[in-house]
Amino acid sequence: MQKMMLWTVLLLYALSNKACVVAIEQESSKANDFLIEKWGKWFYLDDFNQDGILSLDDIKMFAENYKARNELSDKQLKTIKQKMDRLWKTFYFTNKKEISKDDFINMMKQRYESNTAAFIEMVLVFSTIWCEVIDLNGDKFLSKDEFILNFVAQTHNNIRKDEQFFYTFQPINERVPNEDIIAYFVRFGTESNRSKSDVVLNAVDSGV
Repeated sequence: MQKMMLWTVLLLYALSNKACVVAIEQESSKANDFLIEKWGKWFYLDDFNQDGILSLDDIKMFAENYKARNELSDKQLKTIKQKMDRLWKTFYFTNKKEISKDDFINMMKQRYESNTAAFIEMVLVFSTIWCEVIDLNGDKFLSKDEFILNFVAQTHNNIRKDEQFFYTFQPINERVPNEDIIAYFVRFGTESNRSKSDVVLNAVDSGV
């Protein structure tokens, strides 16, 4: 019953944000070591203040870094923080106010193994909403500036590495469609086959 409520909450959240949702059939798989390894790296990406805990303090830092590095209005900054707060509370903090790396991996493993198809849809929704937040002009593309600003706001401050990461998406006129970036992040979060190429994993391993 608790698992069903979780998926219901996630999907209602997706629908309320007009994210793409497909019909989900019950499908379960066992998480392998490769997925667990990648979830640990996902945790690293989102632990913006590098204190070993995911909490709303990370989102506070994210918003402050946006304010420090970009000329956004107070209204835009407030919207970014509100959307990110809600996203994290819905996807990460379902019954806690903060989570450790072990908590995070166990949560992902439980969700993946309880309903793999729903887990993949959850990661799709998460990535879609994240892209909508950082797509500052709402054109459904991420420019190089928007892409790098996002990573700098996350305190991944190696600009050269961030730029290299951006160009792995093969931008046209210095822009990448949101849907391309979403697809690669979904692969990073859900693909269990180590032999398949993974540009996000490669970027993380290179030091982004």
